[in-house]
Amino acid sequence: RRHRQMCIRDRYNSYYSLPAGKYLSIFYKGPSTRTKVAVDRLIAYANEHHLKITGDPIEFCHIDDYETSVDEECLTEIQIPVK
Repeated sequence: RRHRQMCIRDRYNSYYSLPAGKYLSIFYKGPSTRTKVAVDRLIAYANEHHLKITGDPIEFCHIDDYETSVDEECLTEIQIPVK
């Protein structure tokens, strides 16, 4: 779980601000087709630990196909805000 406010600059030089709060977070390596599995794992964890999901999943591609052509080198983080 994370407590923070985060400002993100995307490739279009836009800025997004995420509200401070608690977030469940998971990282995975590999192609983006694995995102659904990662989100399902976060939802299962939240349910098992009686956490209320308070928003939509947020995906951060730390290393994506703009940086590498090797799927297994891609690194993605998924966060879900919870209470």
